[in-house]
Amino acid sequence: MAHRKRKVKVYEEDLTSLTKEELIDHIQRLIAHNFQLKNVINKNVDHGQHWSENPGQRKFDFSKCPRRHIFIKLLYLGWDYQGYATQEETSKTIEWELFKALKRSCLIEERARSNYHRCGRTDKGVSAFGQVISIDVRTKLVKNKCSGNEVDGEMPSYDVHVVEETEGELEYCKILNRLLPPSIRAIAWSPALPRQSARFNCIKRTYKYFFPRGNLDIQRMVTAAEHLVGEHDFRNLCKMDVGNGVINFRRRILSVSIKVLSEDQLAESSGGSHGKDKIFAGEIVEPVNCEVLESIGDSVQSCANPSTSSCTESLECGPKELSNNAVSDRKQSLERIYDMCELTIVGKAFLWHQIRSIMTVLFLIGQGKEEPDVIRRLLDVDNFPRKPQYTMASEIPLNLFASDFESTLNWVYDRSTILYIIKDLQKEWTMLSVRSAMIKQMISELGSGCDDVDGSELTNCLLKGVRPRSYVPLLQREKCNSLESKIDHYAKKRRIDV
Repeated sequence: MAHRKRKVKVYEEDLTSLTKEELIDHIQRLIAHNFQLKNVINKNVDHGQHWSENPGQRKFDFSKCPRRHIFIKLLYLGWDYQGYATQEETSKTIEWELFKALKRSCLIEERARSNYHRCGRTDKGVSAFGQVISIDVRTKLVKNKCSGNEVDGEMPSYDVHVVEETEGELEYCKILNRLLPPSIRAIAWSPALPRQSARFNCIKRTYKYFFPRGNLDIQRMVTAAEHLVGEHDFRNLCKMDVGNGVINFRRRILSVSIKVLSEDQLAESSGGSHGKDKIFAGEIVEPVNCEVLESIGDSVQSCANPSTSSCTESLECGPKELSNNAVSDRKQSLERIYDMCELTIVGKAFLWHQIRSIMTVLFLIGQGKEEPDVIRRLLDVDNFPRKPQYTMASEIPLNLFASDFESTLNWVYDRSTILYIIKDLQKEWTMLSVRSAMIKQMISELGSGCDDVDGSELTNCLLKGVRPRSYVPLLQREKCNSLESKIDHYAKKRRIDV
């Protein structure tokens, strides 16, 4: 009876060739799988029942409501969420909260008929300041002036003459923000044509990655990042998602820059004041709707490992023997390792885990473990067709910062809504900054007399995985399966068509 225990993969055309025992085994597995799916559905219904069903309340009649197509700009702190996109096994996603608010406010009837698209799908822990969605929502501008009648239960479409109208419209952001959690906020909305899509009409996306300077040599990282600009095959700098049909890994990076932020620059980093410490690794300026980035300053003094002697006696050693100037210089050097840095990368589209993979390699270069040229070599897929094994950088510092579209959108900002959002973010900033200041003072007290504090752990903690005792260069490590072998694997499973 051993053949009953083997896992039988069955397709419709193979059922007639199975034995009775194999059919029984297949049916039993289907019953078990069906039971699991029912549990998932029941759990999701339990999570959503408090907002999708309101006993005693009259059901909203969407057939009498005209609709319009709009874009909505969102920000969210994704640290405590399982990603942006809805998932079967959890309700802790940005999209779940968003559609909960959309349905509860009766702006839409159901997702399936809302003409919904999203600009990007951020992963677990990733935040956004410039996430954009496109969707059909209820409007109050065109009473009895619809250009079409209700068809198959759908809402009537809106009059083409009000596509750009905003005066007197529903306050979409204010409505949503009353129902969204504080970590998710609608910033602005814009009128849009019915066929405009937040996904397909987006021409470039800007991501930012924040990290402490630590013991990193920033200039080495900038030199390496120059190789990223342009169109390349990034199969060695991403996670290949062949199982979902992605077999083309050529992407175009428009610009990369690194900025060392002071306290004031951190507050102004999005306001156009670049500051003296901004370094551009490279850029491509295109004639259509691409922001011209200007390089300000040729370089920034990099923070290599502080040249200090080893503290072999007690916490009282070192500073007592230094002159006042030396003590001052040493304090400044130790403070510099806590400078916050910002990598900004602009591209038309990005691959799965592409930026986090890039950051891993840049960190290794900044730490002096790899040469800046390693990025150019990883992009040379003819000579290096297989990705070396390495872990991705942390997702927490990553932010989908901006999205740009083919045509100019008429964003509608409400002053009271923006002030409301700022107050929420100020509360979040206060709690996080208080914790940061408290921890930094503890570090200062403990390390006041120890000369071998180099800040290496400030960036090591962003590199996930177990650190080996001896470092193995990237190009000498074991390699992942090649793209061709992955394609062949999923083709045999009939997951993709070649």
